[in-house]
Amino acid sequence: MAARKGGEEGHFGMHHQGGMFGHGCYYVTHGRQMRNGLMVVSFALSDAPAGAGGFCCVPGSHKALYDIPPAFRAAEDNPMARHVPMKAGDVLIFTEALTHGTMGWTAPHERRQVLLKYCPHYMQWSNGTMDASMDGLTDRQQLILEGPHVWERESV
Repeated sequence: MAARKGGEEGHFGMHHQGGMFGHGCYYVTHGRQMRNGLMVVSFALSDAPAGAGGFCCVPGSHKALYDIPPAFRAAEDNPMARHVPMKAGDVLIFTEALTHGTMGWTAPHERRQVLLKYCPHYMQWSNGTMDASMDGLTDRQQLILEGPHVWERESV
């Protein structure tokens, strides 16, 4: 869960750049099919009104072939970045290949949201795993809860 206190301001960098293809952050098309690596589902638990800051992105950047210039890497300095207002209960779904970030939060209340990140089974940004030995899980559910296969592996 992400939370920001009201009145906090600052420059927050944009994540991911055009042409990026790695760590699961990709968007490709072949024929009539598109393929995405990581996907994010963001559930707003509090309002993020227009002009208050919070999630922003560069629309269409998931298809970009070139990086954004260094002068535009801060969200507030990027003339292409667009804030996405959300009301509590709204859901935003986006590919991690999209150039995105967070604009400084200026609302008087905390910004709260739950982020669910979907990725290939072998990827994880934490070495903590869930307990797959819980009673009542199907074989498939146990596989889903299994730890990553590449985290801190010994070199071959």
